[in-house]
Amino acid sequence: MFDVLSEAGLRSILDDAAAPCRAGSSTREMAIPVLAVIGCRDAAANAVSLKFRDCDLGMVPLAEAAAAIRSAALDGRGGV
Repeated sequence: MFDVLSEAGLRSILDDAAAPCRAGSSTREMAIPVLAVIGCRDAAANAVSLKFRDCDLGMVPLAEAAAAIRSAALDGRGGV
């Protein structure tokens, strides 16, 4: 995912820590515009779960994730 976002010209930070995200954390609380999570179910489906400040897209195919983030950035949606 990190490579896909970089190739799309999007800045990203990879956090591959073993600790899961805090339950109920919001992108606003974490001061980030988009949270992309790849858990076991996402990986099995070749997908990523996307959460913007203003909406939760849920599981999105990996091939479409960068386009969704880029579109949100261009539209100014979700503080991207």
